[in-house]
Amino acid sequence: MSGGAQHRAGAWLKCPQCLNDRFYVMEAGGGHTYFQVDAAGRLFTTRHPRKELSGLDTSDIHCTACGWRGALKKLVP
Repeated sequence: MSGGAQHRAGAWLKCPQCLNDRFYVMEAGGGHTYFQVDAAGRLFTTRHPRKELSGLDTSDIHCTACGWRGALKKLVP
């Protein structure tokens, strides 16, 4: 997947609580993977353009701006 520069503003899915468009998941080794999600549900990394995001567990994602956490399918347009 590629970086977010290709998308126009407003094209990202958002947090249902605060409408932020950046998220992360906790990695097994204790790190974090940061990403945005387009309207089709595709993930785009926000920090490491070459990082592979396929296979990422999106059942428990975290908003970077507020305390919300939940499944990818809970994000809003």
